[in-house]
Amino acid sequence: ELSGNPEHLITVDLICHGVPSCAMLRDYLKLLGKRFRTKVKAVCFRDKSVSRDFTARIETDRKNFRLKSSLMSYYALFLKGEIYRSSCYSCPYACPDRVSDITIGDYWGIGEHHPELASGEKHWSCVLVNSAKGQQWLEHCKGELELFPSELTWISSRNHQLNHPSL
Repeated sequence: ELSGNPEHLITVDLICHGVPSCAMLRDYLKLLGKRFRTKVKAVCFRDKSVSRDFTARIETDRKNFRLKSSLMSYYALFLKGEIYRSSCYSCPYACPDRVSDITIGDYWGIGEHHPELASGEKHWSCVLVNSAKGQQWLEHCKGELELFPSELTWISSRNHQLNHPSL
């Protein structure tokens, strides 16, 4: 049972591609610390300030590093979907029938269907409305967001977890 005022609750889910274990990430960060001979303070796996590619920013006690995903075993294996938790490969939420009011995620391949939006420095996200409450919320927020209509089939063609779990 929900406490409080559920009519003010907006549920949001993410298009999730999978999640490795926390222990695996901790071990990898220790390995990076040994490699750089300093303590790793923070990692940003998708540092968009440098490029649109999958480049990570690693902050240490001494200096910051930027590495492409192909040079980082953890990151490369994550992107290939090879190190997710076992439950990710049978996730019941990775399907077209979403349980939230709103679904958000990356709009991969936007240039295929909206070439006018693909150029420049912007990175686009998708917002999928799954309920009347979600539609009300989106209407309320329209002035704060840069929105354009698209097609679910276009979005799901590159966000496979809208169709099925990670393979």
